[in-house]
Amino acid sequence: MGETMSKRLKLHLGGEAEMEERAFTNPFPDYEAALAAAGLTTGTSEESGCVRTQSTTDELGLPFHHDGKIIHNFVRRIQTKIKDLLQQMEEGLKTADPHDCSAYTGWTGIALLYLQLYRVTCDQTYLLRSLDYVVNAIIVSGKTLSREERKTDRCPLLYQWHRKQYVGAAHGMSGIYYMLMQPAAKVDQETLIEMVKPSIDYVRHKKFRSGNYPSSLSNETDRLVHWCHGAPGVIHMLMQAYKVFKEEKYLKEAMECSDVIWHRGLLRKGYGICHGTSGNGYSFLSLYHVTKDKKYLYRACKFAEWCLDYGAHGCRIPDRPYSLFEGMAGAIHFLSDILVPETSRFPAFELGISQRN
Repeated sequence: MGETMSKRLKLHLGGEAEMEERAFTNPFPDYEAALAAAGLTTGTSEESGCVRTQSTTDELGLPFHHDGKIIHNFVRRIQTKIKDLLQQMEEGLKTADPHDCSAYTGWTGIALLYLQLYRVTCDQTYLLRSLDYVVNAIIVSGKTLSREERKTDRCPLLYQWHRKQYVGAAHGMSGIYYMLMQPAAKVDQETLIEMVKPSIDYVRHKKFRSGNYPSSLSNETDRLVHWCHGAPGVIHMLMQAYKVFKEEKYLKEAMECSDVIWHRGLLRKGYGICHGTSGNGYSFLSLYHVTKDKKYLYRACKFAEWCLDYGAHGCRIPDRPYSLFEGMAGAIHFLSDILVPETSRFPAFELGISQRN
């Protein structure tokens, strides 16, 4: 008992000393004290917007106006410091671990910082900087896994999700290669030709005899015809490869994917975008953009016609029945794109229909 009390007393007496070791003493007056120093009180003139007109908020020692907006001088100090810290950070990143792609400690986190700065400032240079880091992280990650799996010669950029090397657009390699080929990604021509192109060809050679694609490199079951798994996702990679590399084989195989989708793409799983009829219908719209062949516009319209009887086919009800990628919102998105098919885009995936220069 005496020993227990001794420990408690020690903890109590040592609390302040331990806090001094872990934290600085706060030198700033709290809000009420700052108001009192300015001659204001909580809930009176300051909150009602009746701050004394003879003194500015800055002079009163408050960092914001009565409406909560940060004062100009404080904004300027913050902006100056952000610029200074960014310069220091960029210099330090020159020696950072090139293989750390995590958000917590690596390059993805840096990309997220620049996305935040773009969100706050609307400065396009921050958006482009973020893109640089994202693309760099994707390429480094792909090279690392390829080397670990000893596939550098066959598939220079290899990716996995939940320890599976998925092929589809949502979770897999075809979606990643598609994004790397986008003009906005600004991947250099050497990387495209020497790394992206052979990786695409590696995936192409995994095609089933039916024209469909496996859900992952280790899966030999020709079952799924979804945007997330199968031909409806791979077709976007093939069309973009045709635009970038100007080789007819990619367009030919995209057309073969379209045939698979036409015959097997009215899904019992539902009408959604990720794994439903609407997502499959987008493949026809995208192929129509590339070929201008009205056959593909017709196919898109017929899949839209199927969606006009939403709920009448006995399809499975999605886990999130009203969401964009699984549910009703996705079907509405697809139907609205049918109204102006020449400007249609797969949501949050297709960045545009322009060709890479």
